[in-house]
Amino acid sequence: MRTNVARDGAGLVLGVLLAGTVLTAAGCTDEERKPADPAPNTAQPSGSWTVVRWLKSRSDTEAGHGEALERRLTLTPSCGAGRCDIAVKPDGANGTYLPEGYASPDPPKAGAPYTLSWKDGGYEHVDPASLVSCTAVGGTVVPDGYEVTSTTTLTFTPPKDGKPAALRGTYKDRAKGVGPGIAAKCTDFDSEWEVAGAPTRAALDEAVDLAGKYVVTEVVQAVEPPGARPPGYSGNLFDPAVVAKAAPGWTVTGTGPPATLTAGAGGWGGETSTPMACNLGAGDIAGGFTRVETWSRLRPVVSTAQGAPVLTGRWSLRFVPTPAGAAAGCAASSNTGYVLFVPAGAV
Repeated sequence: MRTNVARDGAGLVLGVLLAGTVLTAAGCTDEERKPADPAPNTAQPSGSWTVVRWLKSRSDTEAGHGEALERRLTLTPSCGAGRCDIAVKPDGANGTYLPEGYASPDPPKAGAPYTLSWKDGGYEHVDPASLVSCTAVGGTVVPDGYEVTSTTTLTFTPPKDGKPAALRGTYKDRAKGVGPGIAAKCTDFDSEWEVAGAPTRAALDEAVDLAGKYVVTEVVQAVEPPGARPPGYSGNLFDPAVVAKAAPGWTVTGTGPPATLTAGAGGWGGETSTPMACNLGAGDIAGGFTRVETWSRLRPVVSTAQGAPVLTGRWSLRFVPTPAGAAAGCAASSNTGYVLFVPAGAV
């Protein structure tokens, strides 16, 4: 049985005001007397970073390879130069490590800071045991069903020859069913994930080549009617999805016909709308639904060790009753989520 685990002095200065500038008794402006800002520590990562990890192996199942998750971090080296420990704080939505629009199966809470320790030419963080939810077969979320320990190891590559800075490494965890998790038959497992990080980008880079095959993970935001998959449920949505060049943008295959993607302020986006029969059990209602699949805010956020882009964005699939479908009793349904595209070659 396969189950999932989701894891988050003051002194006085005498002077006169002259044309908007304060002159001190020594005749220097405040700006001239102000110490220069220290140079950034370019030997280590700092500032706002996006980190994605994807599943490479899991001891209790061969399924789910390529399933991915994303975190947003603020990194601050503890020294002004050279190599040293790095303080990590949340840089996501509402004081968490999660990007905007990314649901969690566990109760939302502010992300606790931690430290990446400089060790043996890289960085390491060992998480103490903590309780997290288990998603049992059928999509049931079991709060505090797992006790999990994890170790993250990373190496940093500074920017060079036009290539951005990067973090690469592994995340390994061990999950053991406890209390309600044992009752729900949440299986114990060890897993290993590949990790890639890059400085968070404010704007879409339209020059990145997106063509290729991807394993796509959905982190559910909402399902209507509710009950099929709860918010925060994570799993592979497409394997593979194909992105192909189609001037002036791209096409992406989902559950239906390819959607044409064009660039917007938040990323690449597009939509398909096709008629579909509605089945009420007593027979099909031809054209009872309009099937609408929407992609938005798709953009590259990190790259694999081979240089291929990892994408994130939004996806939804809606079945909208037509007037004929509504008259026959066809009911609307939808699935909306955050999606992560991992190149199939990296899985």
